[in-house]
Amino acid sequence: MRVAVVGSGAMGAASAWRLAERGVRVVSFDRHSPPHVFGSRHGETRITRTAYFEGPWYVPLLRETFPLWRELEQSAGSHLLTLNGALMIGSSASDAVMGARAAAAAHGLDIEVLEARDVHRRYPGQVLRSGEVAILDRQAGFVRPEAAVGAMIERVLALGGDLRRNTVVTSVDGLTVTTAETREAFDAVVIAAGPWMHDLVPWLPLTVE
Repeated sequence: MRVAVVGSGAMGAASAWRLAERGVRVVSFDRHSPPHVFGSRHGETRITRTAYFEGPWYVPLLRETFPLWRELEQSAGSHLLTLNGALMIGSSASDAVMGARAAAAAHGLDIEVLEARDVHRRYPGQVLRSGEVAILDRQAGFVRPEAAVGAMIERVLALGGDLRRNTVVTSVDGLTVTTAETREAFDAVVIAAGPWMHDLVPWLPLTVE
């Protein structure tokens, strides 16, 4: 099976990596030379959380990422994920606090609700306003995104994949990917083009902000 992955940022590189690990022949395309600063995942660190206030349905997916990060670290020989815990601070009725508590309750997560005096004692650099509490998510921390994207790409290449750097995909017509130089048919296409998504799939009702 031969699969095209359009975009090699965090989502595209991760998709290509997991496909390559399953024996799929992967051809990735990126209009720049990843890892680069033109996507949404550049920078030294990005937070990762388990008590996901945006919705408890994310928690099983988040839990699946931890062994995958360790697998990638082992193959890359570098440290990519640090779990040092994180505080989410807000009023007890805020979406962040209520959502984190709901996610934790639904999945039995290791969190702790801290009142202002507890936060002041344990984290003196944090000052809570009246009515605020903090949620300590012990399975939170940070990822090194640029290093992670680089590690994923290196793994794909080691498994026989191909990365077309500095190659602009001008259209995706079904399973055919067109660039200025080539027009190729694939068995499947993954589009992870970030802010350029609408240019490739204008028929999807997407608004990328």
